[in-house]
Amino acid sequence: MPPASAPLERVMTVSPLDPEILAELVEDVGEEALPVLLGSFLEEIDRQMATIKDGLARNDRASVERGAHSLKSTAGTFGALDLQAHMQAIEFRAKAPPSGSDALSLEFADLMETAENLSQSTKQAIASD
Repeated sequence: MPPASAPLERVMTVSPLDPEILAELVEDVGEEALPVLLGSFLEEIDRQMATIKDGLARNDRASVERGAHSLKSTAGTFGALDLQAHMQAIEFRAKAPPSGSDALSLEFADLMETAENLSQSTKQAIASD
């Protein structure tokens, strides 16, 4: 969770997050709530990435779709637009008929590598002082 003392200006200008969307969020919930909400967002990234990875390991397209859909929505709320777009791509691919590969992890390898990078850069930017 970002420290409560983190200046709002720094959080508002973190590169993976859209500053206009964050400004709207601050207007809706108040500046004092932002560090708590960002901490919850960090936890949600971990939780939904784990859901997606578990679904891939079990060849469970529905789990992959649910995890991607949830993270897509949450990322949009916080202005993590690249992460949101990538989760949408994973969600759509999970909804599509199988490509013939027996292992979902192979079918999604390209998307998951980028998803990992995006989720890590978003988490690092939010959590840094």
